[in-house]
Amino acid sequence: MADAIDDEDTRTEAVRRVQENLKNRRSVLPTLELAARLNHEIGLGSEERPPGITITFVSNLRPGALRRAHEAAHTPRARRARSQKDGADG
Repeated sequence: MADAIDDEDTRTEAVRRVQENLKNRRSVLPTLELAARLNHEIGLGSEERPPGITITFVSNLRPGALRRAHEAAHTPRARRARSQKDGADG
């Protein structure tokens, strides 16, 4: 593979095709994505992997406080409130 890429004609043709793809509106994004993937895989610093990332969310919201209205209507507390409102003994 390295020999194929190292060939001057292959390199010239590859550069020409990338330039053409960057001029075409439909192929700009896929070309840039390919370049980014190749750079990530074989570019400078490709041997060094970044450490994992941990994200911790801190909030004052109670778990379940953001239920949707139809979900909140079916909780035991909501059922008791409806039955008391209807006059049933609870």
